[in-house]
Amino acid sequence: MVCLCAALDVRVGEAQPSLDEERPYRVECAAGEPCRADLATYVGWRVFQAQCATCHAADVRGSSFAPDLTLRMSRMTRREFFAALDRGYFGSQSTMPPRGRDPNVAPYYDELWSFLRARITSALPAGSVTRLPEHGTTAN
Repeated sequence: MVCLCAALDVRVGEAQPSLDEERPYRVECAAGEPCRADLATYVGWRVFQAQCATCHAADVRGSSFAPDLTLRMSRMTRREFFAALDRGYFGSQSTMPPRGRDPNVAPYYDELWSFLRARITSALPAGSVTRLPEHGTTAN
């Protein structure tokens, strides 16, 4: 059975991403198989694994020196996320360098946002991700 997943968590009185920001992804998950995601979300997963997972962990849940992004980004807007990537984050518990000039990250802000929103909303569980077939094509 295939499940098209998208969750929405709304907190009254707190800044929240808009609905368009909240679900910029398409994810399908079937028991016992890797979840499949739209191209942008899949690319975001690949970039995250290559550039961010060393500190934030492959499951996005953080480490002893980098925060759990499911918590850090749960109330963050797209604009705030892009600004944090551009300027970096230098807080008491972590130090993330600016990524705005990093050619391995800067071109993929939208894709990272899609992937991280899918993880944060629990639409995309931790683990491997494959691509959904393009509209009108079949999977191999």
